[in-house]
Amino acid sequence: MYKVKCGMIQIFKSDLVDLLRDHETLPCDLSIEEDANDLIYVKGATVISPDDFTSEDGVDQLIRIFNRGVDNRIMRSTDINETSSRSHLLFSIRVEKYKKDTGKLDRIGKLTFIDLAGSERTAKIGFDEELYEEGLFINESL
Repeated sequence: MYKVKCGMIQIFKSDLVDLLRDHETLPCDLSIEEDANDLIYVKGATVISPDDFTSEDGVDQLIRIFNRGVDNRIMRSTDINETSSRSHLLFSIRVEKYKKDTGKLDRIGKLTFIDLAGSERTAKIGFDEELYEEGLFINESL
């Protein structure tokens, strides 16, 4: 048996932002932690599990989860890019395999997709105080 867990965060300026959180729930403090299996995770982040990843529409479920997070990502228009990502994005998929006979956890795999915001030159993106500040954080974190 397999269990799949997905999470998506962005690093905006120097803040961690949960992109899968329901808008009705209050944001919580997020922190980077290590679990008992030595895997890094973001404590407090929303985790969504597809109903049955091994089913025929399992991949479609993952895509819907991914798109939900991307829809919440901070994007802005600049002089050189109509939809410029203003943050780094991390989308993690954790797969847990359980033994059929005992139901105990057998193996864990984790895959993290990362989309880094590109470095920016203020002269090319158009000067705006907020864009300038975001650009400084983006360039510093790269």
